[in-house]
Amino acid sequence: MEFVPDALSNLEQEETHVEVAIGIPELVGFAEIGLITRVHAPLTSGKEGTVYCCRAHPSTRRKYLAAKVYREHAASSYKWSATYFKGRERVLKEQHIRAIQARTRYGRELVGGLWVSAEFETLRALHAAGADTPEPVAVGERAILMEYIGNGAGPAPHLHGVNLDEAGARRLYDQILANVVCMLRNHLVHGDLSPYNILVWKGEGPHHRRAPSG
Repeated sequence: MEFVPDALSNLEQEETHVEVAIGIPELVGFAEIGLITRVHAPLTSGKEGTVYCCRAHPSTRRKYLAAKVYREHAASSYKWSATYFKGRERVLKEQHIRAIQARTRYGRELVGGLWVSAEFETLRALHAAGADTPEPVAVGERAILMEYIGNGAGPAPHLHGVNLDEAGARRLYDQILANVVCMLRNHLVHGDLSPYNILVWKGEGPHHRRAPSG
């Protein structure tokens, strides 16, 4: 699913409100703790999940937030990786580890939740290190709430759809390489870095829409 501009074209004219209208179960928790008040429209959708534009609660001092909701089958299909989940087994009970190793339905759900949490932690670490990633705000069982890159007219465009002159292309190329170096310094490698998941906004440089893989 691609972004539909008409879905967000009237956001700039809306008055700030605190009426809660959340129609997506995975995002209700974010509304309950006062982070969002409304889900406006899907922005992008893929095999891994769907990203939504949400109206931020006034207390956040933001207009919008982006919420990535992971598909149930996607989150539960990730296999246990000793490298990716290193250290997390310490917080699991023995029966949980057995369920994961046996690949039971409950075990797959546990891995899915751990995987989403690991994505959030990776985003938080990279943002703190100065990488061009959206600022993570909160994490749920199958969703991550993060900074929205864009405005009321729509999200920032992907790099593959941006026209650049030679100087602009060189500047973005150098900035992307600087982000790769930042990831490597944090012992991370992006698992799917491409012009299709890098956002470019108002000359501020690239924003990686997806958390890197460990």
